[in-house]
Amino acid sequence: MKNMFKGYVDFLPELKAIELKKSTICFDTSCLLNIYGYPKNAADDFIRAIEYFKGNIWLSYFVALEYQSNQVTVLQQQARVFDELLGKSRKFKNDVLGLFSDKQHHSIPHSDVAQLVEHFDADFQKFIEGVKEKNPNYFRHNSVQIELMNLFDGRVGDIPSKEALESIYKGGDFRFDNKIPPGYKDAKNKEHEIKLYGDLIIKSKYADFIIWHEIINQAKTTNKQIILVTDERKEDWCWQQNNIILGVRPELVTEVFMKAGVDFRLI
Repeated sequence: MKNMFKGYVDFLPELKAIELKKSTICFDTSCLLNIYGYPKNAADDFIRAIEYFKGNIWLSYFVALEYQSNQVTVLQQQARVFDELLGKSRKFKNDVLGLFSDKQHHSIPHSDVAQLVEHFDADFQKFIEGVKEKNPNYFRHNSVQIELMNLFDGRVGDIPSKEALESIYKGGDFRFDNKIPPGYKDAKNKEHEIKLYGDLIIKSKYADFIIWHEIINQAKTTNKQIILVTDERKEDWCWQQNNIILGVRPELVTEVFMKAGVDFRLI
């Protein structure tokens, strides 16, 4: 009975390093792109952790493609944060001082307030500029990309054929219509998004299901437990009760075990 309902069994014991060394450790796109938002020491630690398990790491082809095609957008978003924070500080100063132009209050000395907000704005700008100066300029030297490409060299899933993609799309439509995880939560939001690779047209609405298809094939090939490192929180990946995440969706654990005979976990 335990194997029949593997996804519903009480949580498995905490994984130890020796067990991780016997597993296939794969990653989703977001956890790789999020490295660009970490402090330099945290980013280095994350990459060193991947390096420690280098013999066991693997990326689905679609995760690798999403990482490469989305990293510039993420870097631009990171760069904009500094300017947005400085803009918010200036707006705060202007809003406070502007209030005194027509709504003076006898209990609030205008000069004192002006001095306070001017000092705050100056100190805040100095702080943000200092942080920005220390932040790695990945546009100039993308050390994260270089290290990840070296670490995952030869450890990426195969490029799917057109025929394989069409088969996945058909299977995805059936699963999405019936809310079979994973992927149905993204289907509507990415309805018209596509990615091109050579002569392949990859429909982003099926992204998670393409990745899932690759994960199951990898599990069949290696006959090793699959561990997916992810920042995913959506209900089509995570088992949730009363807004509390209990773990991976039981259906996903069951599907991997039934099709590949191995365990599946999220970290």
